[in-house]
Amino acid sequence: MTVIERIEAAAKRLEKAKDIVRAGKVHRIEGAGGYWVVEGSQGAFYLVNGTCTCPDYRKRSKTIKFCKHMLAVEIVKSQGRRNGNAQRNGAGANRTAQQAQ
Repeated sequence: MTVIERIEAAAKRLEKAKDIVRAGKVHRIEGAGGYWVVEGSQGAFYLVNGTCTCPDYRKRSKTIKFCKHMLAVEIVKSQGRRNGNAQRNGAGANRTAQQAQ
């Protein structure tokens, strides 16, 4: 993969991460030491804490440093928010955390 192809792939991941945040699919797990749960596009849930449990990250973790779920968490953290959508309540975050287990 060329440098340009890697940059283009990273840009696509970033755009998808922004979509995930806009959709309110990023949730911090209270009392779990920095773990987040991110709802995937196919209905799956992924745990994020410096790594991600998604297939993309597991398959390519040697070549990519961030998957779209990790980027989505970083976006939410940089905005100083606890969840991807300020409109969501704690019940939704608790539900997704339980489903991720």
